[in-house]
Amino acid sequence: MHRESQEKNAKLRINMDQTDIPVTIMVVDDNDINRKILAIRLINEGYNVITAYGGMEAIRQVRLSKITIVLMDIQMPELDGFETTIILRKEISPYHQPVIIAYTSESFIEEKAFSVGMDDVVYKTDGSIFLINKINDWLSRIS
Repeated sequence: MHRESQEKNAKLRINMDQTDIPVTIMVVDDNDINRKILAIRLINEGYNVITAYGGMEAIRQVRLSKITIVLMDIQMPELDGFETTIILRKEISPYHQPVIIAYTSESFIEEKAFSVGMDDVVYKTDGSIFLINKINDWLSRIS
């Protein structure tokens, strides 16, 4: 999928009244330390943050809350990040879909990530400044 069509699809997935509420980012990672460090970093940037241990918990959270962006690890128990994304894209209304960014240490996953409906890929080795810039870039695209 081309970048322009991804941006258009992401805009369609954001509910219009969501622009009046604070940005909520969900961190999905089965590694407790990674999840907590990233959550603290995002909270320090002013974002509302919720966390999920794995795919099933992430799906429950998206059903219950208005999530703007999901940072999705790929390798997780129960459901991996790809399987979780497929379920979210099928089950959640197009107007309530979050932007899903693969946040991973896996290499060369872009093609598969985009094919299952993820909007972007950020590698954990890229660093938190890169990630924050990427989040801000997506927020400017969907607002």
